Amino acid sequence: MPLFCDNEHVNKDHPSFERVSKGIKELQKKKTISIVPIWNLPDAELNPRVRQIRPDFMFPTKAIVVNPDTGMKETWRYDDSFPEKKDNEIQWTQNAVKMDRGSMVLNPERNGEWAYFVMYLSPLLTDPDYKARFNIDDPVADATKEIDEGSLELTVKTLIRSRLKISPFYNDDEKLRTVCASWGVNVINKEPDVLRIELFEKVRQSQKDYSITHRGFQEFIDEVETNDLLMEYRANVNKGLQKGIIGWNESKRAYYWMDKKEFSELLFSIQPGDLARKENLLLDYFKSDFESYKSLQRFLNPKKENKYSHLTPQEVTEEAKSRGIKMFPRKSRAQLEAELIEQDNLVEA
Repeated sequence: MPLFCDNEHVNKDHPSFERVSKGIKELQKKKTISIVPIWNLPDAELNPRVRQIRPDFMFPTKAIVVNPDTGMKETWRYDDSFPEKKDNEIQWTQNAVKMDRGSMVLNPERNGEWAYFVMYLSPLLTDPDYKARFNIDDPVADATKEIDEGSLELTVKTLIRSRLKISPFYNDDEKLRTVCASWGVNVINKEPDVLRIELFEKVRQSQKDYSITHRGFQEFIDEVETNDLLMEYRANVNKGLQKGIIGWNESKRAYYWMDKKEFSELLFSIQPGDLARKENLLLDYFKSDFESYKSLQRFLNPKKENKYSHLTPQEVTEEAKSRGIKMFPRKSRAQLEAELIEQDNLVEA
């Protein structure tokens, strides 16, 4: 194996041999991996500390990495000439590999060690600043990802549009509206069939923007199957936005309570770097501030007034007792009010 760690040959007796062998076997599942530098990046996109990749670029065969088991830094080298030691110093013969006409094709089956070094050790592909300057074409990984996403998309489409019991919305339009609202679909005055179409498109777009939204096909499946509470939070927050209870002030980068379409009370501000995920931060705010969430619920579901609404809880209780309403088992104020109203209706009838 032409790999060296801290000047020691990585052979069967080396502590890293098993990890390297496992990594090579994973890479050998792929036929080829093509690595092509991205040329002519606009200057504005360049990190000043990372130099532009040139067509005659030499790929270094030395890397300093942190051992995942020990946490210690190690110096790794690739040298397929199996250099010899002279005066206790290894005589390295290979310091870099030139890209063939500006690109490199790895064949893990033929040279798994070089593929392992490039993909797992080289700072050019493990450091995000450098990696952004290369296109890595991995046909097997791309095909697997495409198949997985296609399968998930079909599952989501079936769950949303199916009229059978497999759908979480089977005979449950209210749940459909809740899920739609949780995904940012405006549910006001829309028929279920329209909501199903818009919900699927919303989930599919969120999958495309996954790096920002962190919600896609798999998250949709998980939510409709297991997480009713989170779904309810999302639905109510989105309803608050749609009904103008909550508003976003672009100039101040902040969310506010709204009063007659005017910004009223500040909820919280957002830093410029977090603007792309402001909707997720709004959800986090209400999840962490239960009093604000209760206020939102009250705005969304205003309590219907009746002749007993102005009374204190004690006055409601006394009125119920005076009218012979049973107090045990213990009843809530809403239950007492309901029974008082029921008595009033009987009298009027």
